[in-house]
Amino acid sequence: MRLTRAAARALIEQRHKIVDNLPGDVLLEIFDSYRSIIKHLFEKNHRRVWNSRHGWFKLAHVCRNWRLVVLASSSRLHLRLFFTVHRSPRAVMLTRLPPLPITVDYPSGANNHLEQNRLVNALRSPNRVHEIAFQETVDFRDKFLKVTNHPFPKLRRLVLHHELSLSSFPTKLFSGATPCLQHLWVTGASLSSLSSLLLSASSLVDLTLDQTLAHPSSASSLCAYLQCMPYLRYLKLQMREHSKVDVVPLIEAKDPIPLLRLTCFHFVGSRQYLEALLSGLTAPFLKDVHILPKGNADGDSLLDPIPNLSRFICDIDKPFSAVRISFSEYAEDLFRNIILTDLCSTNESPFKIYVPGKMVSMAHICGELSVKLAEVEDLFLSSTSHMSNRGSRRYGILWSGLFGQFHNVKKLWVQCGLKLEIAYFLGEDDGKLAMGLLPELKEIYLLCDDHFLPSTCCDAPTMVRNALEPFCTARDRADLPVDLIWRKHSECPFNYNN
Repeated sequence: MRLTRAAARALIEQRHKIVDNLPGDVLLEIFDSYRSIIKHLFEKNHRRVWNSRHGWFKLAHVCRNWRLVVLASSSRLHLRLFFTVHRSPRAVMLTRLPPLPITVDYPSGANNHLEQNRLVNALRSPNRVHEIAFQETVDFRDKFLKVTNHPFPKLRRLVLHHELSLSSFPTKLFSGATPCLQHLWVTGASLSSLSSLLLSASSLVDLTLDQTLAHPSSASSLCAYLQCMPYLRYLKLQMREHSKVDVVPLIEAKDPIPLLRLTCFHFVGSRQYLEALLSGLTAPFLKDVHILPKGNADGDSLLDPIPNLSRFICDIDKPFSAVRISFSEYAEDLFRNIILTDLCSTNESPFKIYVPGKMVSMAHICGELSVKLAEVEDLFLSSTSHMSNRGSRRYGILWSGLFGQFHNVKKLWVQCGLKLEIAYFLGEDDGKLAMGLLPELKEIYLLCDDHFLPSTCCDAPTMVRNALEPFCTARDRADLPVDLIWRKHSECPFNYNN
């Protein structure tokens, strides 16, 4: 039935009355859901969109009641005054709105006179500025220093990109007073110029020093800076050693500094600098290690061991029951990453160590982790490509070195692409060569892709069984039987896509 114009108008008015009479707590839930939708749709830019005329501004201008609910719930709704090169601070906005936190977002810098004036105006309320993202430019350097040369007591997040050169980074930035700073990302500065800022950032949770110029002897001083950050969880360093950089005042600690909340450590730089840095740190609750070592002028090899890396990882105060070793697509003797986890603990994320490309050999990294590897009961092997090196003495030695680290493994899980290679190794010389390896082994799980039946898998079951038969026979004779079990990846208790 078609509604008359009067009936349609009455229906609209009735809907408006229902909306107008909604309680404040119901409106707040609706507004928060709207914010969540924006966060899902725009992901990286969701804060910029939410703090614009497409976000809470639109809600606040519907009616007086909605405006009161929005502004009274600024913390719950994460309200910000978000200033960019296209959105300037206006006097009306600053006077008529409550003192909302200010975000200054200039990731590409202020490149003309208008943008520079807008940035200066946005920073003129230092007690309200919570976030700054800025790329330094030569023509605006002095003006930026002037407007930031005093404390920013509420600053929580700072992203600064400095032109990568030996020119000094502004040492008097924020007058060294940023007690609330939790997230710091600096690109292109020298470590010596950051000393006052790092020493004052006692609340840091996340620290990223990218393309940081550092004197080769500055690792101990960096450790001392980290000692002032008891809440640090994420540490990402990309160090570029340069002898012409100012020497950081040497600060030494007698004992390794404990970073009791650090869970993520990423490092790019020379092996020598990494070794010196790790000698002064411990991180008992570490979960994610990502290392890209580089050679230096002294000619050290990328495959040289890093003794302090072993101590750094073995200081982790947690037992591991399982390990996954993922081999590189470049060469079979190079690993891509190692993931240690506890299969009994489903809520905790695993410990991961990642060394990309052709950086470290499998034998070296397993030697570094030998103490932890001796604890595990489940060993998972995966590869990005298929291996077929039957009869290769080189790879036989590598497999022997790998399996020799595992004294307590009871289950061996082998991914599609590795099964035949492992089978050939274990069955070599009637299984005698591998008899002394994996003494506690009870079961070998041969994994196939979910959409393949074992009979059509790239590692044919008959070939794999025949290759493993000498090993299984030798184990039976020694009263150490091993069962062969085929499984789909979906039935594996360890997530290969982690």
